[in-house]
Amino acid sequence: MKFRIIFSTILGCIVCGCLIIATMPLPLSKSLPYQGLILCYIAFQLVLIELGQTIQTQSEVVYDNILQLNWYRWNRVNRKTLLMFMKILQKPMKMRFYGLLNMNRELILKIFKGVYSVVNLYKATTV
Repeated sequence: MKFRIIFSTILGCIVCGCLIIATMPLPLSKSLPYQGLILCYIAFQLVLIELGQTIQTQSEVVYDNILQLNWYRWNRVNRKTLLMFMKILQKPMKMRFYGLLNMNRELILKIFKGVYSVVNLYKATTV
C-alpha cells in the first residue's frame, strides 16, 4: 500500500513537470487550463509543506517552554514524567514524506532549485 502511494505521488510530480514543459511554447489561451491544474497542484503542496514547518516550529517552542519550568519544586513522579517528555521532544517533530523527505521550507528551496535547473536546461536545449 505504501509503495503504491509513493508511486502515484511521484507519477503526479512527473506529470506536473511534463505539463510545465509542454505548455511553455504554447500560447496563453491554449495553455491556460493546464496552467490552472499546475497552480492547484503547487498550491496544495505548499499548504502541506507549510503545515510541516508549523509542526516543527511548534514542537521546538514547546520544548523551549518546558525548559523554563520550575521542575525542581515538583514531586518525583512528575519530574520523571517531565524527563520522559523532554526526551521525546528533544528532537523536533517533523512531518515526513513517507520517510524520505522532511516537509518544511527547506524542501521548498530544494524543489525550486530543481525546477529552475530543469527549466534552464530546457531553454538551453531549445534555443
